Amino acid sequence: MRKMILVGAILAVAIGAYSYHEMSPHDSSATHKCDASHVRMFTKPFCFFCRRAKDLLVQKGVAFCEINLTDEPHMKDHMVNRTGRKTVPQIYIGDTHVGGWDDLSALEAQGGIDPLLEK
Repeated sequence: MRKMILVGAILAVAIGAYSYHEMSPHDSSATHKCDASHVRMFTKPFCFFCRRAKDLLVQKGVAFCEINLTDEPHMKDHMVNRTGRKTVPQIYIGDTHVGGWDDLSALEAQGGIDPLLEK
């Protein structure tokens, strides 16, 4: 089941399910490939807590768009300006900044993720 969800998410990105225009950290009117996604996550490769957050979302069957700060270093300033945090992961569900892995796991323990996904 996990593999099917992951393959579906990869295919959605590969076939262009998200519009893509390069986002300038100084241009608030610019769009990013993840703008259309309900769940967005700023990550870096080899980040243990990023992997945990992604695993939790995949386990719940939640599609998300990943903003890899190694591939898109210009997005780090955008993330810091928007969240006030410099660490990854930083997760948004809709317009709600959930926070990092600790925040996401605490929200899941309280049953708070599903109501945010339904908005």
